[in-house]
Amino acid sequence: MSVATNCVELFRAGYGLLQIVAADAIVTRVLHGGPDSLSRAGLRVLGARHLAQAIALTGDAGRTAHRLGGAVDAVHTMSMFALAALGSPRRAAIDGGVAAAFAIIESRRR
Repeated sequence: MSVATNCVELFRAGYGLLQIVAADAIVTRVLHGGPDSLSRAGLRVLGARHLAQAIALTGDAGRTAHRLGGAVDAVHTMSMFALAALGSPRRAAIDGGVAAAFAIIESRRR
C-alpha cells in the first residue's frame, strides 16, 4: 500500500463521510438547492458508496480492484452527465468532476 493510495482513499473516505453527515449543508450552501429529501438521500447514498469504496481499496487491494473502482467512478461520472441533461448542471459538474478525478486516478494505478 503506497502513500499515494492512502492519501487518495483517505480523501475519498472523508468526502464520503462529509456527504453522509452534512447532506443538508452541501445541498443548500454548495449546490444552492433546497434540502429536499431526494437530494439528501441521493447525496447520502453517493457518500456511502465513496466510503465503501475507500475501505475496499485500502490495504492489499490490487491493480484489478483499483481498475474496477475506476470503472465504478466512470459510471458515476456518466450518470452525472445524465443529471446535467435533466436540469441540474451545477450538481452534475461538482460531483461529476470529483468522480471523474477519482476514475482517472484509479485507472492509472499500477
